[in-house]
Amino acid sequence: MSSIMDQFLEEGNIGVLIRCCRRHNVPDEKIIEDIKKLFNKTDEQAKHYIRYEDEQRQEMISKKVEEYMKLPYSMEIYPDAVEGGYTVAFPDLPGCLTCGGTLEKAIENSEDAKRCWFEAAIEDGVEIDEPSDLLEYSNEITLKIPKSLHKDLAKQARRENTSVDKYCIYLLSKNNTLHAADNTEED
Repeated sequence: MSSIMDQFLEEGNIGVLIRCCRRHNVPDEKIIEDIKKLFNKTDEQAKHYIRYEDEQRQEMISKKVEEYMKLPYSMEIYPDAVEGGYTVAFPDLPGCLTCGGTLEKAIENSEDAKRCWFEAAIEDGVEIDEPSDLLEYSNEITLKIPKSLHKDLAKQARRENTSVDKYCIYLLSKNNTLHAADNTEED
């Protein structure tokens, strides 16, 4: 029984050593050397422990990222008057920005930007805030959109015999429902 316990303690200590070295950016060669010296392991055994710890760490980060990706972080979209296209920012995620030549591309890029931001924050030990409480928001938003888009929306609203506001609510609701359905199918 003690040999199993000794092996458990030894492997646990090797894992602690590797995690500590990773936090301090110690090169793999030095970690391998320390494992060989401290735990009487071969080169291959030391490399195996490092690969295992790195895989476990990456799996843990991936799980955390997926948990954060499911949370309803608000997104702000701004037209870029200088370069064209759109910029997307997440107010609850400082520095998380992206852009795209079209509104669709900017929104698509925002998912990648958010995922990369979460990965970097987790790896760097940065505290990630929960999304702002949805109760803080009113039922009004202000959007600055290109005149051409406003014109197109107004034409469509007239065809549907409704106001531009109601037509935009319809489009946003329809897209939100489709997006929610896509996310449900993935789960």
